[in-house]
Amino acid sequence: MVGKVTDFIHDSRDLMHVRRFTTVRGFQDESVAEHSYYTTLYAMVICDLEAAEGRRVDASEVLRRCLLHDLDEARVSDIPRPIKHANHEVQSTISKISAQVYEELVSPLPPIVRDEYVRLWNKDSSYEAKVQKAADLLEALAWAIEEQTMGNMRVKSLKIAENLLAEIREIGVPSATKIAEQLISEIH
Repeated sequence: MVGKVTDFIHDSRDLMHVRRFTTVRGFQDESVAEHSYYTTLYAMVICDLEAAEGRRVDASEVLRRCLLHDLDEARVSDIPRPIKHANHEVQSTISKISAQVYEELVSPLPPIVRDEYVRLWNKDSSYEAKVQKAADLLEALAWAIEEQTMGNMRVKSLKIAENLLAEIREIGVPSATKIAEQLISEIH
């Protein structure tokens, strides 16, 4: 289905109305659009820090990945992590639905643009994909730490910050790990 580029523009704006962390009481709401902005901002910092340490990373690709990484949530919403990662079958089903929805969202774009956006959205093992994922988790970590700092005992009791730190460490992007550890030190 090929539509108008403006269809893509209108559909992507729905991200400002999709709330994140819907199953966790919080003091502050965050939309997926806000999350995508901060993820991209943090990814830029991570890319610059990685480059300063001599590690090669295509910052343009990382930033484009960050801007697109949750576009499917304009239609499928932000599925809570405990559900999204409940088991392999659930994860696989959600991934298939998300991919189908994503392809529908980018379908109004010219094929050369659409195909590149699909490539950028697909998960792979590149260092750029790892930086994007680390920035994504770092943004969630920043939210969790802000919530804890404001006294959100539910976020603290669920150990959201600690779990996110462990995931960031596992990805293996040194600059992201260092930032995450500095953030965690603020609450310990």
